[in-house]
Amino acid sequence: MNFQILNRQRKMILIAAVAGLISVFLPWYTISAGGFGNNLSVSSSGFHGSGIVVFLAFAGALIMTLTGEGKDPLRSRSWIITLALGVIALLFTGIAMSNLSGASGGYGLVQAGYGFGLWIALAASLVILASGWFYRNPADTIKLALEDLKRNISAPTASGPGQGDASSRVAELERLIELRKQNKISEEEFIQLKSKLL
Repeated sequence: MNFQILNRQRKMILIAAVAGLISVFLPWYTISAGGFGNNLSVSSSGFHGSGIVVFLAFAGALIMTLTGEGKDPLRSRSWIITLALGVIALLFTGIAMSNLSGASGGYGLVQAGYGFGLWIALAASLVILASGWFYRNPADTIKLALEDLKRNISAPTASGPGQGDASSRVAELERLIELRKQNKISEEEFIQLKSKLL
């Protein structure tokens, strides 16, 4: 896939996901102990515990950006899944940060702190969420994306082979018509989205 032709949303999410994947292998925690002339410093990467979930969420976001048509923003299903993966990465990064928040001891001789890898993971998850939201397709809303995801999960069981694709196109076209009637998308956006759909 050519990085130059990627949509801005996909580029931002791709960069953030790669940074997030790398951040899991960087120091997430640093522990320093000193006293009586001896100084000892140890760091630990994030590839354990909740850091593994963060790693998997970043990997999933990376895969989502590499699927589909690169010059277009993420389609509704990929978009909502990518947002969910960003929320998971943010949530578990927050859990990792809270695990260290109460750590202290040794009469002030032992100090624990956040490593720069944890801060990068936090920033990467926020960039995935912000890029996914602000650069989304104008027709995408969370409600419609969830309905589309639900419809596509149940469509293969409800319809025979080859029928699910046509029915999902009709449903998508009906959704676009409704968005145009509600003035949520312009006539030009409607024509553009309809031509991509058909």
